[in-house]
Amino acid sequence: MSAKGIRRREVVVLGEPGVGKTCVVDKFLRNTHFACYEVIDPIGDMYPYYFRTLEVDGESERIEPLDVNSALFREQDPNLNLGTFEAMLSRAAGVVLLYDITCKKSYENITSEGYLTVWCNRKAERADGEKYPAGRQRVGCVLVGNKLDLAGEKREVRSEVAAEWASMQGMRFYELDAYNREAIEEVMRDLVRSIKKAERRDEEDIQMSKHTVERTGEGTSQDAEGRAGNQQASQDAGDQQPASSSKSKEKGGWRKSMSLLWDALPRLTPKAKHST
Repeated sequence: MSAKGIRRREVVVLGEPGVGKTCVVDKFLRNTHFACYEVIDPIGDMYPYYFRTLEVDGESERIEPLDVNSALFREQDPNLNLGTFEAMLSRAAGVVLLYDITCKKSYENITSEGYLTVWCNRKAERADGEKYPAGRQRVGCVLVGNKLDLAGEKREVRSEVAAEWASMQGMRFYELDAYNREAIEEVMRDLVRSIKKAERRDEEDIQMSKHTVERTGEGTSQDAEGRAGNQQASQDAGDQQPASSSKSKEKGGWRKSMSLLWDALPRLTPKAKHST
């Protein structure tokens, strides 16, 4: 949360080389292409050209986009510190999965290795140590096909195919060209909505997990008390029988064996269903 109460949203525009990542970011931030920036930490109120505030559903959202080359994770350059880029994916609130509609390979890479890279670099637990029940922290995502202005001549990725993949992942799909700033703004607004949805689902999962643990603990305690009472009752009943009665001894031994068997069985607890 920023000083003025506006929610900060770090966003990564992820895609293969040449798909137009930098053009999309520049057009969104400064309404131009190939803008020049200072060589500094890109996050901070002193440098407003590194972020932009948008109104989304009546709320002000500060969007801080950074473009990242997805090929870096695949090529594993030994001279490159991947930790910096992994940290970007780890802390990002949202990710734009960007591909070039005139390059099928760029689509295939971002919807397979690229998307998997995002998930693998998400945090496994919150700052307070609470683990995310889904296994990783969810992230807001949208799939975007760039260079729509070239679709008539060189299209290699059918919009129906991309839209179906995005729908299967539970995300929105767009096609645009990087010269259309309004289209990019709409993508960012929808990304913020996806971010909020991901945050809600993570919080709901955590609360459900806590509730399940509490109920399981109560149930286990009650089961233990009940078994202890049954064992005591069985022992008391056995003590009241004559010592010479072999039948009573056999019956008491059977109760004890069954009680021990019951204690050895694992307790089955209901598990909350989680979706990713």
